[in-house]
Amino acid sequence: MKRLSAIPTSADPSLDKADITNAPELFGDPTFDFDEDGDFDEDGDADYGDADYGDPDVLGVYSSMSGDPNPTGQRVKKYLQKHGRTMAVGAGLGVSAVAAQAIYRKLRAKRKAAILARTKIAQQAQKGTLRNQRLIRKSIGKMSRDAMMPFFSLKGAKMNSSPIDPLSTFVTDMFKNMLDRQNMDTPFLQETAIGVFAAGIWTCTAPGVVANRFYTGLILQIGTNILNASPATVMSITATLPTIAGPLTIAALPFLLTYERGFDVRFLFFPWNLVSNKPLPVLGSYNNANPIIVAVAGLPAASAVNLVVPGSLHPWTQAMRNGLIQ
Repeated sequence: MKRLSAIPTSADPSLDKADITNAPELFGDPTFDFDEDGDFDEDGDADYGDADYGDPDVLGVYSSMSGDPNPTGQRVKKYLQKHGRTMAVGAGLGVSAVAAQAIYRKLRAKRKAAILARTKIAQQAQKGTLRNQRLIRKSIGKMSRDAMMPFFSLKGAKMNSSPIDPLSTFVTDMFKNMLDRQNMDTPFLQETAIGVFAAGIWTCTAPGVVANRFYTGLILQIGTNILNASPATVMSITATLPTIAGPLTIAALPFLLTYERGFDVRFLFFPWNLVSNKPLPVLGSYNNANPIIVAVAGLPAASAVNLVVPGSLHPWTQAMRNGLIQ
């Protein structure tokens, strides 16, 4: 690729050099089309990237399947901020009625363009999300049965400590066997436990039903009002997880997570059983008498916490099962 200095320009000093400051495609920003005035090109279509279907990341698959669109570019945000101003400027400028009308018409046209841009952005985001969901079901990357799978997957935060080594893994074939048992023995869609805040602690309780339900992984979702959150916030997560080998109690050594800037955390984890001080995955089993309980401390009251228990009929479970090599 040629350097910008190598691009031929006119040697005539009376001519201005080409202005490329408004050519985002030259600077690696081809996401949106803009016209020569720096405004959103109404005929241009947003270029939303697709999920990486060759990477069967367990948490990434859940995000794609649950309707997580790709984020909007910062350039569009600046555009919306630029043209979302109030229209009542004529009187404040102290100009004539004719000039004020001209200003008003121009601003109204800009505002209509901004509304159109917002509509197109929302349409493209929805279209991209639905397309990702269709493709992830069809083209999820295959996982070898002897590959290693981590016990924890985290997005939106950093893990400070955990009850077991955070780098612990297990053979994917064990995950397949647990999914097979879940599919055959106790099929159900999913259960979502909404967190309840009391005495500074968010508690999610998934009671299930009278009969036992098998589960393999759990997804904890945490969101906090940006006005009440801080990137340095430390969350402490404890839990009681019923399994076929007895309850797994996480108390003395809780998960400690630190918020990043997004204030939107997704934490996927698998229950385990210690065998000779080595963690091995264990099939979860819960019912009314032995519910799943997860508690989160350190969050403000202006937050939202929920726990998702994916059943055998949940899209994430089916996608993961389809990704496993037979």
